[in-house]
Amino acid sequence: MTSISKRLIYDRAQIEQLLIDNELPIRLYACKVAPRQDLVDDIMQKALVIAIRKIANMDDGVSFAAWVCGILRNVARDEWKALHRRSQRERDGLAEFIEQMAETTPDTSRFTDEHHQQLQHCLKNLPERSQSIITLHYNLGMTCAEVAEEIASTGNAVKMSLSRIRQKLHSCIQEHLA
Repeated sequence: MTSISKRLIYDRAQIEQLLIDNELPIRLYACKVAPRQDLVDDIMQKALVIAIRKIANMDDGVSFAAWVCGILRNVARDEWKALHRRSQRERDGLAEFIEQMAETTPDTSRFTDEHHQQLQHCLKNLPERSQSIITLHYNLGMTCAEVAEEIASTGNAVKMSLSRIRQKLHSCIQEHLA
């Protein structure tokens, strides 16, 4: 990853080279956080326009790719919100997004492939509202208050829902592994 100094603000060629050098990690992250794969190029373009416009705000020594990925995360979050508001039908992608995230989660020594498969199974069987809450909170990093605003609820209700959803997932996994 390449770092950038504020002095590069005025050197267009160096900024272009940073974009070229960091395109792969930025694109991979965009693919991970995009609400739909057909929106990857759109959110990348929006994020890169913001990054170029705000490059003076980037701290010295910070990885350019990591900084742009942070912007991408916010752009993807805004895109999720827009999709959520547009129509109920477009929200069907939430379950697929959770499945994709579960499939790309790296294995750890605590979890086996069987745990991973059961988690996917249990996530699929959650009600749509629970899937939405999980996606917004864990995958998009929204706070409970932000999730509450999205789903027209209260922060405390979202906290309680998350607790209950986690208990359901734990019980579901344990039940199927027993």
